[in-house]
Amino acid sequence: MKPAAVLLWSIAICITLDGAAFGADPRATQLRYQPWTKFCVSSNCFVGIEARGRCMPSGGWVLFALEDGKPVSLSSSFFTKRGNPTSLRIDADSPIPLPDQTCLPSGLCINKLAIDDDLIAQLKRAQTITIEATDTAGGRLALSFSLADFARVYDGPGHEPKVFEETQQSLKEKLRERGAEDGPPPPCED
Repeated sequence: MKPAAVLLWSIAICITLDGAAFGADPRATQLRYQPWTKFCVSSNCFVGIEARGRCMPSGGWVLFALEDGKPVSLSSSFFTKRGNPTSLRIDADSPIPLPDQTCLPSGLCINKLAIDDDLIAQLKRAQTITIEATDTAGGRLALSFSLADFARVYDGPGHEPKVFEETQQSLKEKLRERGAEDGPPPPCED
């Protein structure tokens, strides 16, 4: 698991630096959702989804780690400006606390939860997965992701990291050609 853990944290850092946190700026609520993606390194695979806002930092992500085809953990990121308790909600079910939390100085908190086949089966039947926390004023923050393609991507083949990177680069080029992406997002105003 050590190489997978290093890869997972590398992905988290890259996403963090690319603007995956939740800000107070109204532009942060105007999110672009990326599709569910699966990539594999040897027998370790990762299935994830990301939302990015129009300012930096804004958005978040959910990432499932698998070893030898078995689910191991769920990780998520969320910007709470402090280490507030974070939970996961599947559809309208009761929240599931995400107890293993690491918060960065920027306020981005990365949460981790050990998972099993039962949770994956529940997600495959569900409509949404929501990451919830509270902000510094006690208000509720929530970031919901559609599970429409989750089962197909989870059960499908994974891309090797090089193919995944090439696919992401190709998508970015297409967005630039359409004028949808004008460089890095501006900072969110405090």
